[in-house]
Amino acid sequence: MEIDLKLRFYMPFLILGTSLIAVFLIVSERFDLFAILTPFPLLLYFVFRKTEYAISLIILSIFLTPYLIGLGILPRGAKWITEITIFLLCIKVFFLKASGKKLNLPLGTFVFLTLSILAITSLFLNNTNFLTILLGIRLHFKYLFLFYVLLNLNLNMDFYKKVIHFLLIIAIIQIPVTIVQVLTYNSLFSLVPQVASLTFIDIAGGTFGWGDTTGILAIFLGAVICFLVGYQAVHRFNLKHSLITIALTIPIFLSQSMASLIIIPIALLMLLLLGGIKSRFFLVSSLILVGLLGMISNMLLSPDTFGSRTMRYFSNPKKTIEQQAATDVYGRPKSAGKIAAITYTTKLVGKKLSTLAFGFGLGSSSESYFTSFRGRLSQEFRADVGYELKPQIARIITDMGILGLFLYLIFFTSIYNVNKRIFHTTTDKYWKSISLGFKGMIFLYLMGLFYRPILDAEPTGFSFWFISTAVFSLSNRIHMSRVENQTVIRPA
Repeated sequence: MEIDLKLRFYMPFLILGTSLIAVFLIVSERFDLFAILTPFPLLLYFVFRKTEYAISLIILSIFLTPYLIGLGILPRGAKWITEITIFLLCIKVFFLKASGKKLNLPLGTFVFLTLSILAITSLFLNNTNFLTILLGIRLHFKYLFLFYVLLNLNLNMDFYKKVIHFLLIIAIIQIPVTIVQVLTYNSLFSLVPQVASLTFIDIAGGTFGWGDTTGILAIFLGAVICFLVGYQAVHRFNLKHSLITIALTIPIFLSQSMASLIIIPIALLMLLLLGGIKSRFFLVSSLILVGLLGMISNMLLSPDTFGSRTMRYFSNPKKTIEQQAATDVYGRPKSAGKIAAITYTTKLVGKKLSTLAFGFGLGSSSESYFTSFRGRLSQEFRADVGYELKPQIARIITDMGILGLFLYLIFFTSIYNVNKRIFHTTTDKYWKSISLGFKGMIFLYLMGLFYRPILDAEPTGFSFWFISTAVFSLSNRIHMSRVENQTVIRPA
């Protein structure tokens, strides 16, 4: 009742503020962003009355909007639906706090203190534009904020199950979409303007958009495979799940994401070794079968350029590594080499003690929808090398230095420990299998930090933090249940 009264009081101010923003966007001729704000009243209703609908909107925005933008159906500003919804959810949690509810913020003091230090050093040591800092925080940490928001909304665990199942459906959808993208490439080339600038190997991005999304797609599908293998490891062998697992390798191979073909099997092996699985021989044999069938599907469905490229990368690993680490006389990467990008940014940061500790400032390596607020290092890197800074680890080093690396190390360590505790304490087979699959996902993402911006990218960033929220929520429920069971009611 108290929060309802507060909502009635503040809602007119929220609508008025949004209206003023809409007027500003119209005056500045940002009609695409204005179009996103037109359904704002409905969005407010979802956020404050039907939180599950708001989360569903975020999911659709993440996994479908980039594809529709690429086809020209939606304006570019549609990407901001996710950010607006998360911002409104943060306001909702603020209302809960104002109503006297105690907030659940794991590592909250450390996280917000670290972000404050990084923001202050960005502003005063590196003279970074304030809006660039905000856009950098938005890029790196928006799903961390969603993690805290969902923890405090106490969503039903059945809702987490539904979303996890929906992520599986999204993964399955990528199979026919990528096959159609490959087989109809020439038609897409003439019909869709965004495709005209792509190379043939970039076309199989599924519903994740056009261009440099193939690696993100492969990592996302690899994470889903981890959960499917975890499910079969905890439960008995299931033919349907095995066939789905095999089928999911098709878009991975069609995406031609070379690194994912290495790190996904390693993540699955770590899942098996750390999960205490007794029938390891059977599962490892299954993984080998998955790989072989995936390669066969790759050769059958892919043109010669696909197959030859795959074989070229793996037949001469020494040359592949040299290409990834190649630099020019100034130490800049010659091509889209991940190793060279990491070494290049590390050398830049290491030139001064302040940048080594705090980086060049939040948002420095960030691309932005607002051209005037793109990070300085991002613009220089694109001008010098010709593409954006891709490895997540390079972005962290550039924006946040050693302090940022330490922050992410704390994230992964804490999440892994809570997940490990869940695996050993829960008696629910479903969540035990999710916990086991999440172990593989954590290792997959740790390796993926050196490959792609997996925590900044929408599909992989959301998936990681959402599963983390589910694990922490389950841990809280188990803890509360134990406290209640241990409470002794003494007679009066």
